[in-house]
Amino acid sequence: MTANTRHAILACVVTLMCIGMVTVYSAGASLYGGHSGDLSLAQKQMVWLLVAAVVLVVFSLLDYHTLEKYAVAMLIAAFLMLVLVHFVGARVNGARRWLRLGPVSIQPAEFFKVAIVVYMARFLSQKQKKIRLFLHGFMPPMVLATFGSLLIVTQPDFGTAVLIAAIVYTMLLVAGVRIAHALLMLPVAVPLVGYLVVTAPYRMRRILIFLDPWKDPQGDGYHIIQSLIAFGSGGPTGVGPGLGMQKSGYTPEHLTDFIFSVIGEEAGFLGTTTVVMLYLVLLYLGYRVMTHAPDAFGSMLTFGVLLTIALQTFINIGVVTAMLPTKGLPLPFISAGGSSMVAMSAAMGMVLNVASHIGREQPARLPGVQRTVWLNGT
Repeated sequence: MTANTRHAILACVVTLMCIGMVTVYSAGASLYGGHSGDLSLAQKQMVWLLVAAVVLVVFSLLDYHTLEKYAVAMLIAAFLMLVLVHFVGARVNGARRWLRLGPVSIQPAEFFKVAIVVYMARFLSQKQKKIRLFLHGFMPPMVLATFGSLLIVTQPDFGTAVLIAAIVYTMLLVAGVRIAHALLMLPVAVPLVGYLVVTAPYRMRRILIFLDPWKDPQGDGYHIIQSLIAFGSGGPTGVGPGLGMQKSGYTPEHLTDFIFSVIGEEAGFLGTTTVVMLYLVLLYLGYRVMTHAPDAFGSMLTFGVLLTIALQTFINIGVVTAMLPTKGLPLPFISAGGSSMVAMSAAMGMVLNVASHIGREQPARLPGVQRTVWLNGT
């Protein structure tokens, strides 16, 4: 059962990567005169795909208990990268989110997601007896999450900052923190988020235009309207690979944040449903690993990775289908770009390694996890 689960997880990840590669190849053609031959962008994506595949294999073979030992070091390194990007980061479209290393650009926030999940899994598994204490159990992770989120939101990258805060908060709830402690954060968090939205005019416009994109079809509503046109053009089965028109200068960010709309146009409802089903199957298989993990660290590590993928996928698809206000988050394993692909591959490699340890000893999860019926399946 364990081997079959690992193989199925790997098959889902590889299939999503292949779908992403084909879509990037097709979408990238519009940047080169519409010809699907000389695609240096697709070649670059293929290199990242190969790097991600190597990372996936390496982390699947690396004993996840080793990660527990170096969790603090990983988090410190991730924090340093976030600080460094404010001083020497490359500015693109008004945002300073990338570190340039020669011809390669990396986005530290993507790796911070993984580092904070590993650290949280370590903290929650080692502090089981203190997790219900406010100062020693609840506050340390929230302080780290707040500091990291502030570094990211000032890049600015509001979507990723909120995502990281949500990941940490949810992991604490699942681990068994007191509900009263968790509720204490709401009077602080809600006004802070509101302040960040109101004081940034473009964020406020995104909220307002979400309610009625057709109020400004050539301005703030342009992204979502063109995305919806792509889905409508695709119909049940799509117009065919490479034949979509919206990618040809109409739908912005069609290689990254809005790549799901390219799938919708070229593969139709059948293609988008297939992608969603692959994510659901991946999450279900990860759930099986999580509930049978041999120790608390493995269980919480798997949960953190699944939560990250689930939230990011939900937000990305929600944005391109006009169910959520516009936020810049990549679609895991599919969107163009190397940082997200490599970071998510490392995370799934960790899950595969946890799965490889199942059966060696009896599961031992956190008290909070044991109380959560939907999480342990009992």
